[in-house]
Amino acid sequence: MDPTVRLIGFVAGIAVVTGALTSVFTTLVVPRAASSRLLRSIVKNLAAMIRALARGAPTYEAKDRLMAVAGPLGMVLLFVAWLCLLVIGFGLMTWWTSGATLGHALAISASSVFTLGIDTGPHSGTTALEVVAAGTGLLVVALEIAYPPTLYSAFSAREAEVTLLATRAG
Repeated sequence: MDPTVRLIGFVAGIAVVTGALTSVFTTLVVPRAASSRLLRSIVKNLAAMIRALARGAPTYEAKDRLMAVAGPLGMVLLFVAWLCLLVIGFGLMTWWTSGATLGHALAISASSVFTLGIDTGPHSGTTALEVVAAGTGLLVVALEIAYPPTLYSAFSAREAEVTLLATRAG
């Protein structure tokens, strides 16, 4: 493969990883309401699919059950998208540094992002990139694990406020 194409892949990999990490940071770490382009696109497409399915539901309860799945499913899809983007981005970077085929570079990247360590590249530059990928993957997975309890706590507090308002309203 032409070294120029691999270099373009490396630069694209940096852009993909940077975009994914920016999305993780703005969604999970920034304390105010902020969203990323990835989050908005996932929510927009998922909402369109759920609305289409809900139109065919026979009862309100069936529609409500279907709509209740939309939020958690969107969150899981976002988590999966982040991990996939990290694997692709680090795979493109590994493709340049390792000199391996793109498929093998993606396998090395996936092994590193998920900290499995079952596949490795032949060069020291690849090893350094694998360590960065492993640390990044571990950090993103840790943030993903820590986020749902925070989200459920906020939801519980909101529900308590709604209950108080309903009591005051009669």
